[in-house]
Formats: sequence, C-alpha cells, structure tokens
Amino acid sequence: MKRLQAAVRSDLNIYSVARLKEKFSAALDQCDRLAIDLSGVKDLDSAGVQLLVALKNEGRRQNKTIEYHSCSPEVLESLQVFQLQPDLEVSPEREI
Repeated sequence: MKRLQAAVRSDLNIYSVARLKEKFSAALDQCDRLAIDLSGVKDLDSAGVQLLVALKNEGRRQNKTIEYHSCSPEVLESLQVFQLQPDLEVSPEREI
C-alpha cells in the first residue's frame, strides 16, 4: 500500500479550495492512503469543509484511506460547529 503525506499551509476557504482540490485529487490517484496535516490552517470556511468531506467520500468510493491529523484549533472549532469531527475521523494529534 503506497502512502503519501500532504500538508496544508494556507487557509482552506473559497479562495484556495479549487487549487487544493486539484492537488489532493492528484495525490489520491498516486496512493492508497493519504495523510493530510491540517496544522497550518488558520481559516476554514464552509467551502473548505466541503472539500474535506468530498475528499473523504472520494477516498471511500475508491477504497482508499484519507486521514486528517494535527488539526489547528481553528479547524477543530469549525468541524465541531458542523458536527463533522467524528464523520471525518479527524485527529487533533500529530501523526505517528
């Protein structure tokens, strides 16, 4: 199983979603497991949340694993507001 790691070091919002979607889709095509570090995200809006949900769903559709970890406080707060932390299997901890 090929594993890739990616990190978001920018806002995850309407202004960055299209660019990040392309990068994540390309990465998913090259692996079976994609681990995404969200520690650098300071702004997460509904478009960013939609991207996280869509990517997780696409991974499930392709029988691939998408992992979100090292979430910034801003990411955790937004996901709690949308009640998505359990569905996205988000870990606030650093990946080991």
